[in-house]
Order: sequence, then C-alpha cells, then structure tokens
Amino acid sequence: METLKTQSAYSRALKTLAICTAISTVGLTACHNDHDSVPTTTNTNGMVTLSGTAATGAALKNASVTASCKNNSGFSTPVSTNDKGQWTGQVLATNLPCALQAKTADLALHSYATAAGNVNITPLTDLSIAMISRKNPADWFKQYQVLLESQLKAATDEIAKQLASKNYVLPEEFNLFNSTFAIGDAFDKMLDALMAAITSSSLKNYNALLNQVVATGSTASIPAAMPTPPNNTRSCASRKLPVTTLNSITDYSGVYKNKGTTVFNLDTATAQIIASGNTAMVTEVCGPNVLNNGTNHVLVTDKGYVTLFKDNNGKYSAETSDFGGFYGEKAAANSTPCESNGADDKLGFKNAPQDFCSFSKASSVAISSPDIYTFFNADKTQNIKITVENKAVKSVQLEDNTYAWACGVGSYAACSGITFDQRNASFVQFPFNNVVLTPVYGTQQPITIKNGLLIHSNSTTTPPVTGSCVGNTSP
Repeated sequence: METLKTQSAYSRALKTLAICTAISTVGLTACHNDHDSVPTTTNTNGMVTLSGTAATGAALKNASVTASCKNNSGFSTPVSTNDKGQWTGQVLATNLPCALQAKTADLALHSYATAAGNVNITPLTDLSIAMISRKNPADWFKQYQVLLESQLKAATDEIAKQLASKNYVLPEEFNLFNSTFAIGDAFDKMLDALMAAITSSSLKNYNALLNQVVATGSTASIPAAMPTPPNNTRSCASRKLPVTTLNSITDYSGVYKNKGTTVFNLDTATAQIIASGNTAMVTEVCGPNVLNNGTNHVLVTDKGYVTLFKDNNGKYSAETSDFGGFYGEKAAANSTPCESNGADDKLGFKNAPQDFCSFSKASSVAISSPDIYTFFNADKTQNIKITVENKAVKSVQLEDNTYAWACGVGSYAACSGITFDQRNASFVQFPFNNVVLTPVYGTQQPITIKNGLLIHSNSTTTPPVTGSCVGNTSP
C-alpha cells in the first residue's frame, strides 16, 4: 500500500506540473489556485509587480532581494523581506524575464520570474536553476542567462519525482515557482523536513547538496525524509543528533537581536531561554554539528526547538520556526574598527569591520526611471547601489557577502552627506562626506563612509532594446 501511495503522489505531482507548463505561454506562471492570483496589470509607467516568499522552511528574514533583468535592469526601488519572508517589488514589464536572488549574511537562494505575479524563492527553485544551468546559482545570477520553458519543465518534473519517491508530501496542484505559500503551511513544513533531512544526512548542509546537483545535473542526491516523531517527542535522538551539555555552549549565552529588537535570550547558567517573549527551559542540547561555514547546536526545550549557529568568523545567530518564528544575531565582541581614506573611485570608511575596510570601484551600471547607479568591485563581491530621485540621492545600499548597510531605505534614516553631481554631460559623480549607514545584516554597528568619490561614465549606460539576440550570450 505504501508503494501505491507513493506512486499516486508522484503521478499527481507530475500531472500537475505538466499541465502547468503546457498551458503557459511564458513559463511557469499559468497554474495557480484562485487564491494565488495576483493582478498583472501594467502600470502607466510600464512597471509590473513581482512578489513572493523566501524561505528554507524558516523564513529568510530581512534578506535583500535583487532582480537581474534584461538590459542590466532590476527592481525600481530596494527590496527586502519582512519577518515572514515576504517581499514585493516592481520591474519594467519589457525587461522580463528576471533572475531573482534573496540573500542574507549566511545564505543566498535564487529563482526566476517570467511574468508578473507570485514568485517563490526557496531551496527547490535554487536547485531547479542549478540543474538547468549546471552552475552554482550565485554564479548564474551574476550573468543574464535566459531559462527555457522546456528546461524549467524538466527540472520541476525531476524534483517532483525525487520528492515523491523519498516520502516528501508536495501539496497537490502546487507549482514550485509560482504557487503561493506561507510560513507554517503544508509546503513550508515540507521545506522544513527537507532541510532537516539534509542536516542529518551524510551531506550535512545544503551547499553540499547544491554542489552535487551542479556536478551531476540531477537531484537524485536529495536525502529521504526522516520519519516524523510524535508531536510530544522532542529530543536530539529524534533529530539524529548527538547530545552535549550546556556547559559546552556557554559562549552562546547572551542577547540576540533583530534590527535592534531582542528576539532571544539564552542563559546557560539557569538553562532558561526567553524566545519572542516566551520563557522556556532547555531539556537537551544537541550537537555540535560541524558544517563548512561554521558550527550549529539545537536547543531542545519544553516548548520547542531553537537552532544556534556560530560561523567561521565568530558571529553567533539563533533562529527557529517555533515560538512564532524568529532570527536574531548576538552582538559581536568589541574589536578595533577599521578606518581608511577614499579617493577617486574609492571610498574610505570609519567604524568599519576589519574585513571591510574600503571599497574600490572596478565597474558600474545604470538604469533609468528610476535612476539607479550600481558600482562593483573587481570580483563583484562588493557593491554599492545609489538611487537618485529628482536629481537628489534618495538611498544608498552597501553590501558584500557578509555585511550590508543602508540609508534612505524603508524605515532607515534619510541619507545625508552625499550629493548627485552631473556638471559634466559625459559622467555622473557622487562625492561622499561622512555618510552614516544603518546596519541591515551581518553586524549591529553602523558604518560611516568617511570620504571618497564614485564616478559613472554615461558611455556605460544601459543600451536600448533592439529586439535582437545580437550581443546576448543566452540561447
């Protein structure tokens, strides 16, 4: 009977995905339940809305979401996720399709939008892209590579087959890229089960699975789902993790915050935690689980689980889908901040982390309506994005793979000390003078762009749409 049930689930999943793809003329956007529908009317300025949820099971909170569309374009304004992993942004309709990236300090996930509406960003969309491109999705995102309808169908069919054969339950009529979901629902719980299975398998972490998919072009290495323990059973054994003592994790004690708000407090001396205002007692400590990028432990409490993580740079974080769900970071121990001096096409900082002491421009791109100038360092691991409105700087975003700061975005303080200078028709320049940026992720310390000047040559502005494949390396 179990075999028949598995085959039935697999058949339903394949049938749904096949129908979705067959009826779509622009990719994976035509199969939604009624409640999935999102208005796709193009605004008078030619913009359409993309929105969705970014999650691994746990929400990707406060992640920066970036779109890479045709003509070096992207979102009209900076986009980030909320505490439930939800995000929304606008792109020019004529510049679809768009590659999407949701990035935190520890993880980057990717997806693909062929039309306006809901677009999920999850490990499954990330794995789909890895299968198709045979590249790490982070490398794929740095280019503009169009994905074909036939490629998307083959990837989602393969993933549906693997999930069904390994005892995961994919909701019926669910499109991996476009059906809506929410933290805590059936699909989200399936993502939780997938990530738990990866951690408990020989793979140990998601990046190891991703590397295998890139190497083989298949998701056959997805591990089987673990048996679900009874609801009243919480233990390290149920998660197939070793047991350790509270005394071994005293360095994790302390207050964890998210955007300045305390979300978690661990006291290893009393075995007590306060999570999202709820007090609970630690009953077991699981771990250590040593990963490529750090070490994690799982706290088993009388009210739920909390995962603790310490990365290789010594940064501590805590997260869980229990206690209403949260992610928080522990304030780093004080260290001598870095200070540097800027110059033409170089920014000097005050109060910078030791591993982020300056920024030197190697290239830049610009889009119009709205006017957004993005400057990159040589390997494009660091970038600064400047949005201009009515010939004045509206926002600044500075980030690399570890840190991000901003001003003029959402509830962050307005930008001050930077000007838009276009006295010469051949270039635009942005002089900086003690521009204070608020931390977005990776640190709780504001950073000051002490001085420096960034220059964008107007000869590198986005070329007009020609309606031709000439110059496009994609198929």
